[in-house]
Amino acid sequence: MSFYKIIFEINRVRRDVLDVHVCLLKINSSMVFIKSCQYLCSLNPKKMKKEIIRLCDYCHGVIPFTRNYNSKFCCEECYKKNKSEVAAKLQRDKVHSLLMLSNDEIIHDLYLKYESKYYITAKELIDRGFNWTIYTASKTINNLPAKTLIRYGYTLFNNQTVQLWKL
Repeated sequence: MSFYKIIFEINRVRRDVLDVHVCLLKINSSMVFIKSCQYLCSLNPKKMKKEIIRLCDYCHGVIPFTRNYNSKFCCEECYKKNKSEVAAKLQRDKVHSLLMLSNDEIIHDLYLKYESKYYITAKELIDRGFNWTIYTASKTINNLPAKTLIRYGYTLFNNQTVQLWKL
């Protein structure tokens, strides 16, 4: 169960401008930034008229009032730059997932052939095109350090032998 704590940080920028930061803090985790905006307050406290200044998600500039209220970007350039960065990140994640899946398929074939009782040579994995740099996590299985993939894990020993594990 996760606990959250909301933190408001209010700074007076000028006499009539308040800078408000709202943060959501997840207990035992890092701080997640949610919203930052500036409120323009009139000098008369009885008639406190507030206008929200929206900030661009990409460049953190002020979004003009002429843009749609649902817009998260100040101009088309910021929108296009953000869109290209998100597309590149998704492409990298897709390539990484495909490499992970191909590694898992290679280990699956060898596991069906040898199981985890036998040690196989690292050359068999290299011949099949195994990528040693792609894995999800490092675990300890039977007091041995193992790299995990989707369904399987492996331990590479100093003498270039590999033991396979089913997770």
